[in-house]
Amino acid sequence: MDQELIQKAIELIEKSEHVVMVIPPHADLDCLVATEALSGAIIQNKKNIGFLSGPESSSVPHRNHLKNLSGATFPPKEFIISLDTTYAPVSQLRYDRAENKIDVVFSPKQTSLKKEFVTFREGKIMGDCVVFIGVEDLDTLPETDKAHPDFFTSTPIINLDISGKNKNYGEVNLIDAERSSLSEIIYDFLSVYHREPISSETATLLLAGIFYKTSSLKNDFTNADNLLVSSELLRLGADRNTAHALSKKNYPLSLAQLTGRSLIRSRTEEGERVVWSYITAEDFEKTSRSPNDLNHITGHLNAVLSQGQNLALLWQDPQDRQVRTTLSGDSRLVSIFRQKGWGDFKSIYLELDKNFPSFKEAEDYLNSRLADV
Repeated sequence: MDQELIQKAIELIEKSEHVVMVIPPHADLDCLVATEALSGAIIQNKKNIGFLSGPESSSVPHRNHLKNLSGATFPPKEFIISLDTTYAPVSQLRYDRAENKIDVVFSPKQTSLKKEFVTFREGKIMGDCVVFIGVEDLDTLPETDKAHPDFFTSTPIINLDISGKNKNYGEVNLIDAERSSLSEIIYDFLSVYHREPISSETATLLLAGIFYKTSSLKNDFTNADNLLVSSELLRLGADRNTAHALSKKNYPLSLAQLTGRSLIRSRTEEGERVVWSYITAEDFEKTSRSPNDLNHITGHLNAVLSQGQNLALLWQDPQDRQVRTTLSGDSRLVSIFRQKGWGDFKSIYLELDKNFPSFKEAEDYLNSRLADV
């Protein structure tokens, strides 16, 4: 991770009194523990934290470990007292501060003021910088509508992600598509930001995030970076057993329903080396899930269906209705596809380079590439 960028992000946070955090509403465990670790460090440095977007506090898992998220509150807003001076001009305005109150004093020019002339309303969100974690594109996140549109153009943004699709919309973009987990990016950040060594509790959370994304360092995409960061976290006192327990995947019903739909639409033919599975835009809409869940679904399908075969997951983006293809399985085959420029890793799985208006066209294209290989 670029140390200059990390330092620039730290400077933005250090200059801030109020830090606003934004994460996806269906954030996975890796995103949650990464957010918990970062927000804890920011709070420790005497900053105020507010969450513009994220899971409902009541739905946060492992609440005893994710205390900042469990107690998350919306960022504070300015409070505006408005006086209509049409019929009662004011000559002077002052305020008097007492122990537990502030009196705002209007001095009229001629006519006495009446309470009917006074109204109250909320002002802008109090935020000196915004930290996005695991959000590819802020324009597609409906929760950002809770803020005034000018807020994101006038407030510095720190953008942390591992997605190759990230739009790099931040003033500081800490993006590394080669990393398997957000927890690794947060580890790099905290290693510079923390004045003291990372605590054993924080190390355990980040280790859980890495375990979650790499199936406890056992899937095909586990790499040297995962192992190196994991060993450093263990050295800092991470509790391996607790990390394993946290990373155990307990999924919401809606995600299980989407996975079930993909299982129902799965097939293979005798002698084929590919299991085909399909997810429609309607599947995403009916279950209130999104393409952010594809890592989970692909991993589950690999575990249940592939049995050494390759998995082709064809899915229809609910935004543009185009069909995309995620390929996983034989690491040699996946490497060939990448070397030939037919696809690239968008997360921990390879996504083909082309989109199609129909599932049939996507399937024909992939079959032609497989025949070439």
